[in-house]
Amino acid sequence: NALNTLSESGFSNIATTNVTSKRALYVNKATGSNSNSGTNASPYATIQYALSQVTEGDTVIISDHTYNETLNITSNFSNIVIGSKFIQDGDTAHTNAAIIDAVNTAWASIHISSTSGLTFYGVTLKNAKGRLLSAAADTITFKNCKISS
Repeated sequence: NALNTLSESGFSNIATTNVTSKRALYVNKATGSNSNSGTNASPYATIQYALSQVTEGDTVIISDHTYNETLNITSNFSNIVIGSKFIQDGDTAHTNAAIIDAVNTAWASIHISSTSGLTFYGVTLKNAKGRLLSAAADTITFKNCKISS
């Protein structure tokens, strides 16, 4: 099935983590490629590329790595989740190991426009100078996240 749904992706604890999704897109910095399909077996390499592929209600699941990326979220879709594998198993170790690192950017490391209902779930956001995010979105939620310098 081309649609990588949560039930096909092993989301056995989905009720526990309270995340519902139409489709899961996977990111793994070490083994992924942006020419892959974004499934668990064939993940993308960058969060930004995964975000360019999202549609309404999708979840982007990032593996336990440090991602030195500035994210520009310009999707017109709503109810997008960016989370670690914490979503799948409830293991808080993923929150500490799945890191979006702004690498001391002088401006916001996450730019959000034209989206509604964005959730960051079980990730660490760090090293943003000044602002962590710049947003025009009307609803941004952080669940089980860690924010640090």
